Amino acid sequence: MALSSTLFCDRCGAANRAQAIFCSACGRSLHISANGTISNTLTGLLVQQHILNKRYRIIQQIGKGGFGAVYKAADTQFADRPLAIKEMSQNNLNPQELREATEAFKREAHLLASLTHPNLPRIYEQFSDTGRLYLVMDYIEGETLEAYLDKMGGKLPVDKVLTIGIQLTSVLEYLHTHQPPIILSGDDPTDSPFHFAPLQLHGYPLLADLARLIAQMLEVDSSKRPAGVSEIKQKLQHIFSLYTVAQTNPLPQQSTLPHGYQAVSTGTPLVAAAGATVAAAAAPNAPPAAATRSKQPAQPQPRKNTLFICSGHASRITGVAWAPNGSQIASASYDKTVRTWDPTNGKNIHIYRRHSDRVNAVAWSPDSKRIASASDDHTVQVWEIGTKNPLFTFGGHTDKVLAVAWSPDGTRIASAGVDKTVQVWEVATRRVLFIFNGHTDRVTALSWSPDGKQIASASNDRTIQVWEWTKDTSRSFLSSLLFSHRRVNIYRGHTLKVTGIAWSPDGRRIASTGNDKTMRVWDPITNKTGFLHQNPLGSMNSVTWSPDSRFLASTSNDKTVQVWDIITRNSICTYQAHTGYVTTVSWSPDRSRLASGS
Repeated sequence: MALSSTLFCDRCGAANRAQAIFCSACGRSLHISANGTISNTLTGLLVQQHILNKRYRIIQQIGKGGFGAVYKAADTQFADRPLAIKEMSQNNLNPQELREATEAFKREAHLLASLTHPNLPRIYEQFSDTGRLYLVMDYIEGETLEAYLDKMGGKLPVDKVLTIGIQLTSVLEYLHTHQPPIILSGDDPTDSPFHFAPLQLHGYPLLADLARLIAQMLEVDSSKRPAGVSEIKQKLQHIFSLYTVAQTNPLPQQSTLPHGYQAVSTGTPLVAAAGATVAAAAAPNAPPAAATRSKQPAQPQPRKNTLFICSGHASRITGVAWAPNGSQIASASYDKTVRTWDPTNGKNIHIYRRHSDRVNAVAWSPDSKRIASASDDHTVQVWEIGTKNPLFTFGGHTDKVLAVAWSPDGTRIASAGVDKTVQVWEVATRRVLFIFNGHTDRVTALSWSPDGKQIASASNDRTIQVWEWTKDTSRSFLSSLLFSHRRVNIYRGHTLKVTGIAWSPDGRRIASTGNDKTMRVWDPITNKTGFLHQNPLGSMNSVTWSPDSRFLASTSNDKTVQVWDIITRNSICTYQAHTGYVTTVSWSPDRSRLASGS
């Protein structure tokens, strides 16, 4: 029987004839609206294996209420990826109410689709099927706070309260600063995880601030609560930093952090051994020594999480790269050399000396057997590790080469520099496949998309441009090289020169740094910025993702390396052993260590 000729009972869901007045199953009077129209669009009736919109296979219903129903479904067009599908309730609505509800549903869908935040589900599609409206979004596995609280015995530990709180305030801050602002109505402080924070703070005097903040948030008098969500977030981040250090490095009667640390958390695998550094022997950015002062340059100072300080370069280090197999670290320098190091003991393995000018960047091949190095001598040289001479030299650039990146499959290399071009060429033949001319100033950094189909290039022209490198076979070789009709996505979030760029391994986000003292994380499709960090102390120089796309490490002219949790947006570690501007950082393949250069 068609849905249009079936009347569903609002109590038990039983199907009845369209002309029925009482439910044949439970006897309930079937609803008739004021204008005589009977509701026949009961929600929550989709069964397992039902195919919705010729694409989504229903797995199970996961929620139901006055708003409608929510299902877990499999996307049959994308390897059965799990998704959540919201079905709009149309129960007991007359035609006018139905029109209003439909418009409200569509407005909600458009609003949600405009949001980009790590803690918010992405919206993929809205559609109508058999008279009902549906919204397709990310499926997020988890449980309710109430269920989690029951599992934890009715009380959440302090670190969990802080972590959840930072995530919540991060989302709320994003929503409140959205244009137009999105303010959630009906929020009750007692519904938050802070309501369940333990009253006993385990003897840590640093947590008195947390107790005071919770008390302020639970104030009945709104005038006594914190001024806004941004203030709450900042206080939570500060308390989290102090609490983590107090847990891992107990300091009785001391309320300040150990020298050289800010928000260090040695309780996670990320930071447990983080901080292996490749530090230059000289401090090239320090002021010239006066005649009466010692000419001995300031030396890097080890910290508790320093594994090794690898000294040997005679000038500033411009690039650090960890071999994909984890066996070696390569570093490039203004001293015209590339050095490789043993990450197990910090010892120098090999020195490559074939460049005739400063070396600006270094990249490993995916198989960890070769290195590509870019130089002010206008060349990119490709060489096998441990050898003195290059396998070949690429000389396609007309000026200094500032950036080099190996494609994920190892068959191509992209290089860029002062000549304002990005050149993509085959490793096997050294043949140029494509020249990108979209920038109006020198190109400073490059990053391939994980699938190898696109390249993101950063420039002094204050833009990051995302483009496809693949050759258009329908055009002549020359026109394909020099003229691009490919779609180019231009990100204009930075206000000064862009210094660093990194595409997340999961392909979802790009992180970039600039002389405008910011680090930005944004969507390469929509260009929407999901996270912005402003560093008042100096320009930011480079950024890199952890292999699992969970963390970011950034370097700055404030002589630090900062590690960020991209979910909580919290700075969980600040490494302060360098004595000069930190120019570069690289993550170990197992995510346990970082190598930074200065």
